[in-house]
Amino acid sequence: MRPGIKPPENAMVKRQTIALLAAEEQVPLVLTARQQALVDAVANRMLPAERNPVSPVGKPRAKARAGSGSR
Repeated sequence: MRPGIKPPENAMVKRQTIALLAAEEQVPLVLTARQQALVDAVANRMLPAERNPVSPVGKPRAKARAGSGSR
């Protein structure tokens, strides 16, 4: 899991199986390769803030002067 994000207490994500809490027992699910790839992709995806780190203070933009734009 990503740092700072705490999974629910009863959640476990593993490479080959997902364990679910059912009747106080963990029941493993057997996933197809395609399903497991989706689980891995979701578990390893980056947060939107991590994709494009942007400084909170950017360069000042040049303001358009009155009468200097196209109409």
